[in-house]
Amino acid sequence: MSGQPSLPGLDSGPPRDSLFFALLPDAPTAARIEPVARELYRSNGLTGSLQPRDRLHVTLCPLRTYHGVPRGLVADASAAASSLHQAPFTFAFDEAKTFGGGERKPWALSGKEYTGPLLAFRDALVVALAAQAVSMDRSSSYTPHVTLGYDQSKINERTVKPVRWDVAEFVLIHSLQGASRYVVLGRWPLGA
Repeated sequence: MSGQPSLPGLDSGPPRDSLFFALLPDAPTAARIEPVARELYRSNGLTGSLQPRDRLHVTLCPLRTYHGVPRGLVADASAAASSLHQAPFTFAFDEAKTFGGGERKPWALSGKEYTGPLLAFRDALVVALAAQAVSMDRSSSYTPHVTLGYDQSKINERTVKPVRWDVAEFVLIHSLQGASRYVVLGRWPLGA
């Protein structure tokens, strides 16, 4: 697919166009996440940035980073997404932790106990993408989470009251790296 025409993008330097499937919170879900984020920020003495509401998401499947957006990839990924026939589902995050290192460490809600429906949905999406020969970024293992912010300090890993996330759709996102901007390329309702 690398030889396919792309939408305008950078031709040199590091790739800056990232594509990934994700879950975006609806308004009630975002309203459940925000006070937990503020409390974690306050109780851990963080000084970095909180993630704005319009960037809250759970990444399902990263599809790699490119110079521009390969049109054929978007079409193949969209066909895979359209082939899924899943019912809406609910899961919950019950842990707060920091991921990775570096100067800007992401801190997030995550969990294991209540994420079974999310993991099952992601598995179905991975199978659908494989059936369309869409390659995914498999550079790291998958840990479901929603990044709440970034800070130089780590937060104290802890259990939190489960934060319920109701899922009625999933999306394909084009992230313009360095511009802090997401463009939704497609939406697929569940139960349709």
